Amino acid sequence: MATAVVGVATISVATYWLGFLPSKFRAAATQVEKIGVELLGDPKVSGEKEPTVEISVLVRNPTKKAVVVPVGNGLTVKLRLTHDGTEIPKNSFHVGIANMRDAPMFVIRPHDAAWIRGSFFPDARDWQLIDADLANGGSVELRAT
Repeated sequence: MATAVVGVATISVATYWLGFLPSKFRAAATQVEKIGVELLGDPKVSGEKEPTVEISVLVRNPTKKAVVVPVGNGLTVKLRLTHDGTEIPKNSFHVGIANMRDAPMFVIRPHDAAWIRGSFFPDARDWQLIDADLANGGSVELRAT
């Protein structure tokens, strides 16, 4: 009786692993597709009292699923100062998306892309850090996600 139970358990485990392993090998062999965000052109600074930075980005969706982007906080930007490697702000700027003002969100279909214009608002302390970095021969790298 014990031999029969062990035999059934062994056959069950072997059958499970033979069915499970091919999917694991396929997953390891295929590369995971990721959403890409690419900055288009140079950012523009506008306004004197409360300067804003205006950007244009291209968001690519190479996946097989639609991507929903909330208009209020779906796009964030980090600034990296090259002189000392500081990132400002550490928690990112949320970008207000200009070309989708009335909609709460937009959808990027599978294997499609969307062009987005938006603005973010560094505060006075952020501008001081940027000016100090530029004065020391650094530059500002912008990374949108």
